[in-house]
Amino acid sequence: MTNQWLLAALIGLGSVSSASVSAEDKDIAKSEVPQNVLTAFQKAYPNATNVKYEETETDGKRFYEIEFKDKGNEFEALYQPDGTLLEIEEEIAMTALPQPVMQSVKKAHPNGIIQEVERIMKPGGYIVGYEVEIRDGGQELELTLGSDGRVLKADQG
Repeated sequence: MTNQWLLAALIGLGSVSSASVSAEDKDIAKSEVPQNVLTAFQKAYPNATNVKYEETETDGKRFYEIEFKDKGNEFEALYQPDGTLLEIEEEIAMTALPQPVMQSVKKAHPNGIIQEVERIMKPGGYIVGYEVEIRDGGQELELTLGSDGRVLKADQG
């Protein structure tokens, strides 16, 4: 899911090159995360728990993804090495999906069963889209959709 999330981040952000996107992800220890990233994360989420760190590289650029829980919700935050927050994903209930997004999912995969839903946000909480993981006919799929329901990307998981 992380590769698709990063691609969604790249689609939603003009500041990151979207040409020939390929990502390499690896789990890393907290000690391997740049101090700027840790400082920014700890300032924004001082009560985060279950924190996991990942380093990813896309088109020769390095990013850091931090997965965590805060106030009972699950999040993923994507940072540049200088500590700039690029994007946040928050796991949400299926019932929180906007109607156009739900309709697009059902239209594209009428027999699909939704497994997980995430809201994709820019810093400040501006919603740029949604990620929906579904199981359809034995296949795991991940759809990235705009807030208007437009399918931006579909990947097999």
